[in-house]
Amino acid sequence: MNFERKTELIKYIFIALFAFSLIMPDKALFSQVVAEKDTENITPENKKDFFNEFSGSLKMRYKGRFLEGEDGSDQDFYESLRLNYGDSYSDKVSAVFFGTLREDLEDPSSHFRSIDDTHDITLRGYLYEFYANVKLSGLIDSVKIGRQYLYDVENLHFDGIHLSVKLFKNVRFTAYGGIPVHFFESSSDGDWISGVSAEIKPLESSTLRFDYISTSDNNIDIDDHHDNLLIFSVWQNIKQWWNIFGRYSMLDSISRDFQIRSSWNFPSIDLDIQFSYYKQAQRLDNYTIEFDEFVPIMGGYEPYDQYTMDIYKGIGDHMGVNVGFSFRELSDESDEKQFNHDYERYYITFSVFDFPVKGLTLSVTGDDYETAGDDVQSLSFDATKDFNKRLKISLGSYYSLYKFDNSTAPVLTRTGNLSTNRFFVNGSINETERDNVRSYYLKIKKKLFDRWEITGKYELEKFDSDTYHTVETGLKLTF
Repeated sequence: MNFERKTELIKYIFIALFAFSLIMPDKALFSQVVAEKDTENITPENKKDFFNEFSGSLKMRYKGRFLEGEDGSDQDFYESLRLNYGDSYSDKVSAVFFGTLREDLEDPSSHFRSIDDTHDITLRGYLYEFYANVKLSGLIDSVKIGRQYLYDVENLHFDGIHLSVKLFKNVRFTAYGGIPVHFFESSSDGDWISGVSAEIKPLESSTLRFDYISTSDNNIDIDDHHDNLLIFSVWQNIKQWWNIFGRYSMLDSISRDFQIRSSWNFPSIDLDIQFSYYKQAQRLDNYTIEFDEFVPIMGGYEPYDQYTMDIYKGIGDHMGVNVGFSFRELSDESDEKQFNHDYERYYITFSVFDFPVKGLTLSVTGDDYETAGDDVQSLSFDATKDFNKRLKISLGSYYSLYKFDNSTAPVLTRTGNLSTNRFFVNGSINETERDNVRSYYLKIKKKLFDRWEITGKYELEKFDSDTYHTVETGLKLTF
């Protein structure tokens, strides 16, 4: 069956689900009749225990990667500290600090070199969050000042200010601005970001949101570049067990992407269904990093359509099955290249919980991948045992038709123009996508005391004629 016929079949399935959902009464067998726990209702008194003001965590982690049969390795040590003052939901004043340190324990071989390994120093620090949040009682609902993330519609990271204004009960406006955070640029001269949003709830079950984001970025790839992004989003709870999300965006007055996602949840029969469609309408290239974050790694990203469906059904108290598919088709087949593929994936997963012993979870997944040049079937498995919630051990194996190596992905410069997918780090070609990768892993998590936790992981990756070994150990203190 060709792709066009498959997409037609998908549309008919979605229409049938839509029609079924419209006619099904809310109080039928499938209606949601569950009492959800209010996990967010945690008071400051029982959440904070360090001078009753501060909370957070300290993590230390070692990671070593080794190429079998060759003199190739990389060893690094990571530390991260998160500090929270107060509670942003209940306290008038709150603050957050989150920073990391990374130290190279050895000069890595060319197989593992990344942008982190191009500095003259072996110890580097990164400040991710450092802001104060003040809740007010007037027209301005809250003010956040400092280095912060904003995930509402795009992944934004900037030093600046964020204001939230509540005009009426169901109308909220936000405004923000500052200097975007680009860790691997030598200067932020000419860089800035600003944005506004309006969120309206015309009905209790409906939310409409409009966003406008403007950015300016001056770097070696795109020079001094200015972009504007418009986004319209809608959330609709059509029935108690059925909700829909839709989003449309325009980048510099040209359609960028469109997305629709629908979820059906039937707790009484332990059934969940999710369907999504995503369309990238234009080539992503030569835009500011905020709107085009993967181009420095992957090169120009061509338009495509993607359909995804996932169905989960519980069977009794100890079993469940997941079935689904994902179709991805480039708008122009001739655009296919590394990081940008046509593919079809079908999968089914069988899971067993707390059987034959309590705390044991077993799962087996069968995959079928179809691409222009391959038709691959694979099996993956995972076994996880939770010992009284203090010790958890997992072992398993999985297959990746395409596996992206995010530890070596960031690079300094490109060869040629933005459409290429090969990169140089200190003169060595660094290819970060691998094909047909079989991975095996063992994970251990042990809670030593109420506040201390240790973790360990070993992973073996085999592809082509190469074998990679990765070892990780970690220690975490929560306070």
